[in-house]
Amino acid sequence: KFSKDEDDLLKNLVNHYGPQNWKYISSLVPGRNSKQCRDRYMNYLKPGINHSKWNDEEDKLLFTKYSMIGPKWSQMTQFFPNRTANDIKNRYKYTVCRKTNFFQSYHKQKNLGQSGN
Repeated sequence: KFSKDEDDLLKNLVNHYGPQNWKYISSLVPGRNSKQCRDRYMNYLKPGINHSKWNDEEDKLLFTKYSMIGPKWSQMTQFFPNRTANDIKNRYKYTVCRKTNFFQSYHKQKNLGQSGN
C-alpha cells in the first residue's frame, strides 16, 4: 500500500512532470518502481476518477456488458464514466461474480425444493 505521504509526493511529481515519464518519477519516490507509480496514479489518484460506491444499476449494467463483450475492461470504461478499467474488473471479479454465484445457487436450491412438493 502507498502511504498518504507517498500519494501526495506522487501527485505533486505528476503535476510537475506530467503523467508520462514514469521511470523518472519513480526514481523520486523511494522504494517504488515505475509500474507501481503509474498504476497507483492512473487507478487511484488521477483527478476525475469516480470513487463513489457502486450501485445496483451499475452492477446490472456491468453484468450485462460482461455477458455481451466478455472481460474487455478497457472497452467497458465507455459505459462507466470516470471508472477505471481496473475498478471495473475488480468490481466484476469480487462483487458481481459473488452475487451471480449466490443468486444462481439460491435459484437452484429454490427450484430443487419446489420440485419435491
